[in-house]
Amino acid sequence: EIMPSLVGSEMCIRDRFINREQMKIRISELLQHLQQVVIQLLGSLQKQEPMKYLIVHQITLAIQQ
Repeated sequence: EIMPSLVGSEMCIRDRFINREQMKIRISELLQHLQQVVIQLLGSLQKQEPMKYLIVHQITLAIQQ
């Protein structure tokens, strides 16, 4: 039963509670999606702007080290 005293953001906070394992899964899913988007963007950049792609690629490699 929803308490009449819970309104707006308080209801939202209560309804959005998730545990640590669920949070880890969501973060992992978001990171996988982000990786796919970045790969697509890099592929597009490689075709349209090869020199810019090489620069971004070199920066990415440097960050990973």
